[in-house]
Amino acid sequence: MVMDVTETERVPDPVLVGMMTLARTIVEGLGEAHQRGLTDLVHKTRVIERLVLDFLFRVPEEPGQGFGPGAPPHCKSAKSRTEAFSLLLVLVRVGEVSVLRAVVEQLRHVQQQVPFSLSLAKQRTKSIGYVGLVNLGTTCYLNSLIQMLFSIPEFRASILTRNVRITETDDDDAGSMSDESDDLDLRSPSPEPMDEKTEHEIKEGKDAAPPPQPAKESLLFQLQDLFANLQESNQTAFNTQHFCHSYKDETGTKPMNVGVQMDAEEFLAVFFDRLESALKGDSHAKILDHLFGGKLVNQLIGKECSHYSERREDFCRISVEVCHKTNTRRVAGSLVKGDMLDGDEQIHV
Repeated sequence: MVMDVTETERVPDPVLVGMMTLARTIVEGLGEAHQRGLTDLVHKTRVIERLVLDFLFRVPEEPGQGFGPGAPPHCKSAKSRTEAFSLLLVLVRVGEVSVLRAVVEQLRHVQQQVPFSLSLAKQRTKSIGYVGLVNLGTTCYLNSLIQMLFSIPEFRASILTRNVRITETDDDDAGSMSDESDDLDLRSPSPEPMDEKTEHEIKEGKDAAPPPQPAKESLLFQLQDLFANLQESNQTAFNTQHFCHSYKDETGTKPMNVGVQMDAEEFLAVFFDRLESALKGDSHAKILDHLFGGKLVNQLIGKECSHYSERREDFCRISVEVCHKTNTRRVAGSLVKGDMLDGDEQIHV
């Protein structure tokens, strides 16, 4: 089977385009003496049905079939679709009236089966190979954070490989992925194992797993679905509607308001808290601490004496000064810069 494997308008598949161009050239070279034979061959091989449906207008029958180069239709780029239409036109012109009738019959089938909202341009990834996220109103802060987290290989792998406990009575549209998503290659660099203390705490039941939820209400399931689409989808942008539905407002009962702008750092703090709760009972429950956690040390050093003391604080996020800092070394340097305590701020020991 030959199809567009690049899926971009700029780089059509040369084999697919070449084969259809060759077929069109051969048909155009046939004389009237071969008209009847061509018509019989077209009907026998069902080439009209294949061109109209498989190569031009086939849509995924299941949600999971809309991913990757193998997603229908075969012709996705503008160049390959132009060649397919040209071949179809030549077959109608050279063949008998019955060929035209076959085309009309298939187009009627398309009209009944294919949604008018179908847009191949929206289903193709851009030439850079990345999938975007749709802004549902004022969700730019959410989109940028999700893309940032997705770009961390170990975090992405940890989320995609989790076994999410969901109820079995979910609606079919709870997520864009279906059972067919099991066939997708969701492999990423394997996350490092957690320390023995974390696994011991889980075995002892210190952090019990949350009860199963419907897929549409599960933040972890929807995050998995979102990451899977960012990694495997052939769309230009993925809709975060289901994820936003699973992310509840401060009352915990209503979906987040996508029309209200939020502070990115504030959203990240709440999101991490909720994600940590969703991961309880899992061997990677401490993945956030493992990847993003650190310790902040506040030191007091005597200027004219040998006094020394320190206080350690755990952190998952830290604010840094970036104004007028030309590189990360300067940013990091501002974190360890000491301050002299004098006047009323002096500490006497």
